Amino acid sequence: FYAVYVTPMSGGKDSVVSFERVLLVDQTWAPISVISWMKAICLLYQEKVHPLEFQEAEARSPSTTLLVPSVLRLNCVVKSAWQHVRFSRRHVYYRDEYRCQYCGKKFAAHKLNLDHVIPRSRGGLTTWENVVTCCINHNRIKGGRMPREAGMKLLRRPRRPSWSPGEKIVAAYPGPLPDRWFPYLALKDELAKRLRGTA
Repeated sequence: FYAVYVTPMSGGKDSVVSFERVLLVDQTWAPISVISWMKAICLLYQEKVHPLEFQEAEARSPSTTLLVPSVLRLNCVVKSAWQHVRFSRRHVYYRDEYRCQYCGKKFAAHKLNLDHVIPRSRGGLTTWENVVTCCINHNRIKGGRMPREAGMKLLRRPRRPSWSPGEKIVAAYPGPLPDRWFPYLALKDELAKRLRGTA
């Protein structure tokens, strides 16, 4: 298959594009993962899923043309693979709302770093409870010291997050979320508005 974007604004000319990824929900409509459009089409061919939403695009082969799905619902019962939130840099930034936990300011991801509250040189572990988001400047100032030794104070005590399935999708997804996904993510109104830029 190759990707062809379909829009009446194109004056009848098709243009090759990259498809957005596809949201997969279970039989209870709870989001469970994000998959590639090619895997989504394979699942459709195997009749393992039912399409709920489509992208404004189609995938074409020499003999077949298919609308590319945006949201798929599994036809079988599965146990969610996400029992816990996986520790990662992206997830720590999301937990801390991309806000330095020492100065309180928000930064773009490339201007942030991870800080070990108890430094690794003193036995500090790389865990949810010991790692926070930190701007580059305060990360440099703190260095290998404890916060109190550097005259710094945490905004809040770091904890392992307990997110809904929809929040886990948001935390792991790179870039803006497709609008078609929001009805299936069951996000709190405040978070949904912020992500859509309407807050």
